Amino acid sequence: MSIAELMSATPLTKQRRALSLSRGRTSVYVEAFVWESFDAMCTDLTMPARIVADMIDMNRDQSVDFTSAFRVAVLAYWRSSAERRRWVPATHLHAAMVAIGGTPPAAPAP
Repeated sequence: MSIAELMSATPLTKQRRALSLSRGRTSVYVEAFVWESFDAMCTDLTMPARIVADMIDMNRDQSVDFTSAFRVAVLAYWRSSAERRRWVPATHLHAAMVAIGGTPPAAPAP
């Protein structure tokens, strides 16, 4: 698929959603495609969105705002997935947590 085809198939409209984190509720305003990718990430991890969002928040570098860390974690998760032939969700979650400057909750299995 070419870049032009990819861009025309990917809606760039943004959506706002409220998330409950340990520190309280927050609103995240990102592209619909990012939300779709986040939802798929949660499904792959078999974890509720609030838990995954909280992990992103707790593991991000505090100098980075949550929305940026959220986008990077989702991108890193799926990039890690694409780089490996074997699907191991814990490995991809580890990569996402490292990408946002945090310490992953547990080291992935080899």
